[in-house]
Amino acid sequence: MSDVTILRRAASALRERAGNATPGPWERSTHYGYKIVSQTLTVGHVNPPEPIRPARLRAVIESTNAANAEYIAMMHPPVALALADWLDDEAARGLGRPDNVAAYAVARALLREACE
Repeated sequence: MSDVTILRRAASALRERAGNATPGPWERSTHYGYKIVSQTLTVGHVNPPEPIRPARLRAVIESTNAANAEYIAMMHPPVALALADWLDDEAARGLGRPDNVAAYAVARALLREACE
């Protein structure tokens, strides 16, 4: 497998997981313990022939550790999408060579693959 493939696989995984997650930005809250709270979303529900009724949703990820909560909140989906763009840019420039060691280290860490 080429180094470029590793970068593209990691970028794809980031995009998929960020796309499936509750949109950010996320914040840390100490209300009732440490929690990561996403922005409040308004989602329209259509139940014909009745009108659209917005539902208020709020995603919460609980953590018992303040440092974990701060870190998780910092790594909200827009961060993952920016990292995915960077990995794709490096793949486009790399032409199969590990020119950017940091990009390959990030990609392998995301994919949980050992360095060769």
